[in-house]
Amino acid sequence: MGGKMTDTQKRTSGQAKPMAGFNQAQAAQFGMLGWFGTAMIESATRAGAEFTEFLNERIKEDVKTQHALLNCRDMDRLAEIQAGFLKTAVEQYAAETGKLMNIGNAMFEKMKSTPGS
Repeated sequence: MGGKMTDTQKRTSGQAKPMAGFNQAQAAQFGMLGWFGTAMIESATRAGAEFTEFLNERIKEDVKTQHALLNCRDMDRLAEIQAGFLKTAVEQYAAETGKLMNIGNAMFEKMKSTPGS
């Protein structure tokens, strides 16, 4: 069993080198995925905290407006309260959209500087 290789031995001996390269590439990709996952988790955590704070502010604004509406006895003042509520809501949603976009952009910038890319 010394000198001559069987067909099975020939097939499997040639597979070791390609598999080694594949294993190295796979390890590098998983390393990048780990980093990518970290960037995603950090960004998702930031975005979640930001959005929770935003919702808290919106609820406060809703309660304040409901209180004003319930105590309003004048139709002109009622229209002012409603218009003010809508103006504030639009401004807050626009600002929040900008903040969330900045968080997303920061994540993509971090991803662009991924080691190995």
